[in-house]
Order: sequence, then C-alpha cells, then structure tokens
Amino acid sequence: MRELPVLVMIMAVFSSAVCLAGTCSLSSIPRAEVPAPVLDRAVLNSFPSPDTAPMGVDWDEAGQILYHVDEDSGKVYSFQPPSWMPALLFDVPTQIGIGATDHVGNGICYIPDGRDGSLYITDYGGYDADPINRVYQFSPDGTLLGSWDVDAICTNGVLGICFDGVSFWLSDFRGDLLECDESFNVIAAYGDPSGSGAGGALDFDPDSGLFYMTHYLLGTIYVLDGSLNLLDSFAGPAVASIGVAVGRQVTRDAGSLWFASYDTDIIYEIDDEYESPVERSSWGRIKAVYR
Repeated sequence: MRELPVLVMIMAVFSSAVCLAGTCSLSSIPRAEVPAPVLDRAVLNSFPSPDTAPMGVDWDEAGQILYHVDEDSGKVYSFQPPSWMPALLFDVPTQIGIGATDHVGNGICYIPDGRDGSLYITDYGGYDADPINRVYQFSPDGTLLGSWDVDAICTNGVLGICFDGVSFWLSDFRGDLLECDESFNVIAAYGDPSGSGAGGALDFDPDSGLFYMTHYLLGTIYVLDGSLNLLDSFAGPAVASIGVAVGRQVTRDAGSLWFASYDTDIIYEIDDEYESPVERSSWGRIKAVYR
C-alpha cells in the first residue's frame, strides 16, 4: 500500500484529468488504491441510497429529517425514521434550468430559515457545459433561491458545506476550510486541519461546538474543536465519502453520525461518541442568530 502523500498526489492528478475531460465528477475518480477501513464506531443502522453516487447528507433535528443529494443524478431526497424510505424532493439540473445532465450535487446543508428552511448544495467542478464550482440555495420544494460562483475562493474544487449559526464553512478537495458570510465572501481561510491533504464532507454540531470532516477517498472522519484543532480521527464504515452529518434522533435519545459512501452506495448511522445531553443547543437557537 502506498503512503498517503503519494496517494493524495495520485488523486489530484486523476481529479484534474477528470475535470479537463469535461466530466467534473468526484465519483469518477478511481478508487483502486483505497485500503479497507477499520471501523471503531458501532454501526447502528444502514440503508441503500436511492441512486448511484450518494454524496452529501444533513440532519434536521427539529424535523427529524435526513436530507441527501446524489452526484450522478443531482436528485435531492429526504428520509425519516423509522422506515428511512427515500422521498424525492427535486433534482438540481431541472431546477437550475440545464436539462438532463450528470454530476451536479455534492455537499448539502439544511438551514432552518424562513417557513420551511433552505438547502444549500455544493457542486464540485460544475457541469459539462459550465465547469464552475458553485453553491446553490433551494427551498425544500426545489425553488432556486440563490446561486454563488465560488471558483475563485475554492480553487481546488468545493466539496463540503456546513453552517455554525453565524458563518458558512466550505471544504475543498485539498482539505482546506473557508469561513464565509451568507453571500459566500471569505471571512477567513484555514489550511487542512486534518493534515491528510484531502477534503470531503463537513458538518458542525451546535451541541458540542465540534466540526466533523471526512477524507473523501479514505472515508476517515476527523473531529475538530471550534478553533479547528484536530481532536480525534477514526475510520468511517466505508471508503469514499463526502457525506457526514451529526444530530440527535428523538426515538433513540442519543446522538448519531450519518455517513454516505459512494463506494458502497449505502448511508450509515454510526455512534457519535462526542454527543453530550448537557446544555444541549437547539436549531431554534441557530435560527435566531441566522442573519
């Protein structure tokens, strides 16, 4: 097995080649070099993704809804316990007016603003006719509410997205993190806090004040404090992920991490060892400070 720096260099070459070929798809990057994960967190539940390249996931704790976007189809789904059956909400290509196309939709973030909230979706490398990294804002019914070109700030390709109650955060292909305002102007930029040289999913836990990010190819999950110091890392349940979400299931009365793998096409629920019921925050509080 090759050392990680060499592997990351290979991944970067493959990524550039894929995008230059006009197929800016993260899931198209070869995964032959990926080692099998050694999971040290319990898998509580798992269910198949409805499409072929599951990417972002985000958990709406107030509504007890898991949101999900697939890269190949660009379709956005919701899941609810206990059945976890997918409900199609909309597909990104149709809603942005580009017709049938592939590879639109990577990270996803739900914000409880307005009556029904908003879904922010990142698009790594754009689509064939317009290879621009973007962030889209939709209502849950698919109405396009906003679009931002983040090519200039995410020069390595945008992947993950989350919101900490005040700022948006983006992760790029190299693992660097960007703190942004609501118009996606950069407030601060940070080098890869994981030290792995590769980005992936990104989420923020308002209860603990911790960030979670993944290595998109290896599926490793990194836990960061509010100052982006690396606290812990552990293997995810599968490789190849830019989907991670943290939240609390009312039916279990415990915290969970949701993890989507585009290698196995499965969405997993695993134990969150950092969850604490003490002085728990709420999405209502986040909504109150949203601006």
